[in-house]
Parts: sequence; C-alpha cells; structure tokens
Amino acid sequence: MPQLPSGTRLWLSAASILDPATGFLPSGQDRFWYRDVDPGTDWLPGEPGRPPECLRTAMVPSDRIEAAAYVRVLIATPEEDDPSWRGDWMLTFERPDDFTLEDWEASLTFFGGSRSLDLLDAVIDRCRRQAETGGKLELDGFEPAMGGRPALAQRLAIAVGNADRLVRRRGDSELAGEDDLVRRIDERLEAMYEFADRSLDAHGSHRAIAHRLLATLAFELGDLEEAIRNARAHEIIFPEGADFSRRLIARAQGADARGVVRLGPRVRGSLERAADF
Repeated sequence: MPQLPSGTRLWLSAASILDPATGFLPSGQDRFWYRDVDPGTDWLPGEPGRPPECLRTAMVPSDRIEAAAYVRVLIATPEEDDPSWRGDWMLTFERPDDFTLEDWEASLTFFGGSRSLDLLDAVIDRCRRQAETGGKLELDGFEPAMGGRPALAQRLAIAVGNADRLVRRRGDSELAGEDDLVRRIDERLEAMYEFADRSLDAHGSHRAIAHRLLATLAFELGDLEEAIRNARAHEIIFPEGADFSRRLIARAQGADARGVVRLGPRVRGSLERAADF
C-alpha cells in the first residue's frame, strides 16, 4: 500500500475473485467467478458511491497481463480513512482527475514493482484453484446481479431506464464540451450493449426487452442497421411495442439519410460468444 506524493494511498486487491475455498455455483470448464460492475447500471467510474455489482465468469488468465484485468485498484484520499473502489481495474487504470502527475508516475512505478507482480501470479493461481473446485456444469446466460434483482427480464427493464438517462446525460455533456464524460458514458453504453447481446444467447421472456435495449443502444452508438434490425425484432416479439419500434426506425432512417456517422458498438465474434456467460 504505497502513499503517493499528494498523500493519497493506493491498494491492489484480488477480492473481486471469489474465494476458492467458498462453495459456489459451477463456473464451466477453465472458468472462474468474479465480481464486476453491473453492466445494466447507469453508474459511471469515478462517481460517488459503491458501484452496483454482478457476478460473472471468465476464462482463467494465462499470464500477468490477463490477470491484471481482475485486480481492482482501491484509492483513499488524504481525507478518507478507508479505501474505496471507483470501478478501476489494474489493466485499464487511467489517471484519475484528482491525481497529480507525481501521483500518476508513482502509481505506475508501484504497478511494475515486485509486490504487484507477485500479486498477479497469486491471482492466476487463485483463478485456477477456483475453476478446479467450481465444477464443470455449463450455465449459459447465467449472470446473477448482487442488488436483489437477479431476474434477467427485470434487470434488462431496469437497464432500459438507465440507458435513457445516460443518453440524455450524454447529449448534455456533448453540448457542454465534456469530452471525458462523453467517453465514459460511451463505455458504459458499450458494456450495456454487450450485456443485452449476451442475454439473447438464452431463451425466455426477456428477449423482447433485450431487443428494445439493443435498438436504443445501437442507434446511440451509431450502428443504424443494427438499431433497425433490433427494433423490428422487438415489435415482432412484443406487438404492443410497435410505437417505440416505428419511432426509432424513423429516426434511424432519417439519420442515415443525413449521412450521420458514428462508431458502432463492438460486436462479439463467434469464439468470444461461445466463451461468454
């Protein structure tokens, strides 16, 4: 636990990875359970409060770089007694707004030090041991939330409202020139898109809501063709949603006619889809 030049303290934690000694649901071949930010939330990294979480599975990391994706960065400012997780992972950690340049340089030195490298080796071992004790039952599409609302259809319905709030916030941030906030909102929309896309791997009543959410997100992320496809799928499954679908299709066709171009959502490939839960 280093103390940075400004007095801020920094920790690395493997607590997101479930304890191998604690019995839990099977995770699948060479997979382990870990806690991640719930992809259906509108909480953004760096905002106050503890981020809503869900349980997910991933392949056991094969090297330190892969292991760093599951190591949390905990921070305590000089005014705080206890560290908190702001949603940052060691692999993708970016300089926080309240870090000085000297803090950032000290952080990078800490990440490359022997204690941090030893932790990454321990993380690989922890993931491997948890996978070995977790069993081999495949749980396709299973991703329990930790906020008391585990039903997939209900989680997607909540995500629809969160997506609408993020879209409005994104528009305000673009007008205000808040580029960093726009980027963080886009990352949250991407995560929400992937969550909704994963949900289509399973059959059930949630699929109409998933297509509605995907239509909204695809439109906002610039993939107009996917937006129209998902809006039509939503209307086919849920005819009562025809008004939403037709309005979105009209907006997408109008944007296409004006030549609007934005980066669309990342679409998972077949290998990634087969390994995703």
